[in-house]
Amino acid sequence: MDVIGFNSAKHARYRAGSHELRAARSMCNVPLDTTGIVFSVGGVLYDDSIWNRWLLQQLTKLGLQTQYQAFFQVLENEYLPEVYCGQRDYWQALRAYLFSVGLSRGQVDEIEATTSGRRLRFEQEIRPMPGVRATLALLSTRGIPMAVLCNAVDSAKELGGKLQSLGISQHFQHVVSSRDTGVAMPAPESYHSAIQALQTRPGKLLFVSHDRRELQGARAAGMISVAIHVDEQIAGDICLDRIDDLTGLVGVSPTRAKAG
Repeated sequence: MDVIGFNSAKHARYRAGSHELRAARSMCNVPLDTTGIVFSVGGVLYDDSIWNRWLLQQLTKLGLQTQYQAFFQVLENEYLPEVYCGQRDYWQALRAYLFSVGLSRGQVDEIEATTSGRRLRFEQEIRPMPGVRATLALLSTRGIPMAVLCNAVDSAKELGGKLQSLGISQHFQHVVSSRDTGVAMPAPESYHSAIQALQTRPGKLLFVSHDRRELQGARAAGMISVAIHVDEQIAGDICLDRIDDLTGLVGVSPTRAKAG
């Protein structure tokens, strides 16, 4: 594991060789020189695993034997990209996947009939992850421009409605959805949409996610990748235990500092 430092005060681990990070900085409390933060949504701003865990329970009752990570990694990487780009319906993609793992047409029909309404309810009952509201509010007071970049079945407008229901939409200057751009992470063009929206150099942008492929894509696009809510095997340039650890990494924005 190529981690060179651990900041016990802020629970931040840093990857060696990060283009915008220095070993000396990783061992102290000096804020990063950043001009913006881009957040992925699921698993960062709210828990998107509730629906997945419930779906897996229903599939297990039908006799499917699998593990959470293995099952949803294949679904996410091989079947959902077309959904995120608006080229396929979610249920079409899920049905195709369930057929591929051996479920019969009758079983797949049963799953869709019994779970489609429940999925909608889960979407309507999302709640922010612990510390999200307070962290975003504090970063906003520091004048840090923030955006959302999401692989989503929702348009940016619909995604904005979700953020509003979470009580955090006011903190984001831009919301970028793959549904609108037609490009999903980790394709480089996906990150460029967010970079252009914030009008800054990628090397001064933090990208916060818990997904390995999203983090790798951000690094390839020149952004500083920040892994959160992950194990040691999914490392970004920086790994955080909690979202409120971001406040120790980011100081007052340069623009606001000059104005002051």
